[in-house]
Amino acid sequence: MTDTNNIVPIGTPLKKVKDLPKSIITHMPFIMFRPFLKAHNGNEYITMDFLYFYKNLRVTSPFVDGQYFDELPEGNVLKFNAETFDKSIKNMVVKNTYYFKKDLKSNTLFFRMLASQETINAYNKANPKNPIGGGDFIDRDTGLPSFFTNDCEIGIPPVPPT
Repeated sequence: MTDTNNIVPIGTPLKKVKDLPKSIITHMPFIMFRPFLKAHNGNEYITMDFLYFYKNLRVTSPFVDGQYFDELPEGNVLKFNAETFDKSIKNMVVKNTYYFKKDLKSNTLFFRMLASQETINAYNKANPKNPIGGGDFIDRDTGLPSFFTNDCEIGIPPVPPT
């Protein structure tokens, strides 16, 4: 018989980003859809929260926080660019929210991080315990790290609850 008065919470308390487990900096995005629609200019949009934890990279993107998509981006790809390795950039998180028109037909949305081999090599040299492309994220065709590539795909838009 289980004693229901001894409920043990799970999880790890975090006070700062530096307290995140090192493995969370995976170079893979975390994507969450909110279970409600947002009205904007007479249309309804599905809300997608996008999180990406990283360090030592100067990351840019043409997509901005709060962007509305009436159509999926070209090639169904949200592209980001790790322009350079920069040791002075400590732990960072991209916390963007994107809005996708509810009437979009179901599609696959990909996330792709573009980076030169030079940037990847510099990062991996500085971070040997958490390299880009560690684990199973090696592209089988090229042998290069496939972080943030077609392996990061989601179905969009999901059907919100009624």
